[in-house]
Amino acid sequence: MVYSIGGGGGSTLPFPTAALDHIGNNVASRSKQKGDRDERGLIARLAEHGVSAHRVPLSGAVEGYEGDVIIEDKYVVECKVRARGFQQIYGWLEKHVDFLTIRQDRAERLVVMRESMFIRMLLKFLGRGE
Repeated sequence: MVYSIGGGGGSTLPFPTAALDHIGNNVASRSKQKGDRDERGLIARLAEHGVSAHRVPLSGAVEGYEGDVIIEDKYVVECKVRARGFQQIYGWLEKHVDFLTIRQDRAERLVVMRESMFIRMLLKFLGRGE
């Protein structure tokens, strides 16, 4: 299925587009804007430490464009932001632990950590930290 942008005769794209205003300009939802800000924030934070990262074009819209951010042209990051959806996770991390592991039955364990710890570990892993 191909979706058309704007009125008659506009260009076509092989994926669904975001909402369009009355003259055919792309209008991102508040949720999408919030996600975009978070992705840009992560990229800026990594750049402060000399780590290259960029947003994935068309992430989630087209197969083959996985994740939201690519770090050092190798590591794929999916960014999620929720108003209150992660309260329990934050609560567990407030107990002054460095890492939190979570796992659903019969699935691989996930490790959750604060951004500051992630950046320290990433820099060390890349050979740029102490």
